[in-house]
Amino acid sequence: TILKFKRLHASTHHRLMFGLCLTLLTVLILFVAGVEHAAGNKAACRAVAIVLHFLVLMAFMWTSVLATQLYNQLVTVFSHLPDWYMKALLVIVIAVPAIIVAVTAGATELDAYTNDKYCWIS
Repeated sequence: TILKFKRLHASTHHRLMFGLCLTLLTVLILFVAGVEHAAGNKAACRAVAIVLHFLVLMAFMWTSVLATQLYNQLVTVFSHLPDWYMKALLVIVIAVPAIIVAVTAGATELDAYTNDKYCWIS
């Protein structure tokens, strides 16, 4: 729907919702395709687990940014958001999960991302 109607591209809320939906779709596809099938290859299993960890954290960030956006629309109705607002939100949505995944991977030396049966954080 968002791709078809051009007027939905202009709204910050719709852009944020599209980002959340795209992230959740990617999580679903990667989870179904990679959690069990990459378990035989240790490097592929770690890669799938790291990307899934990043994407799930990113979905949480999209949700929190959407909540902040909703607050801005309902409570601070008449204040205009600056032009750099959307870019700052995008940086936050990507940077915070990347930092968390990097710290987790570095602190556990990638051992947290291996499991005998599934490619998931253990």
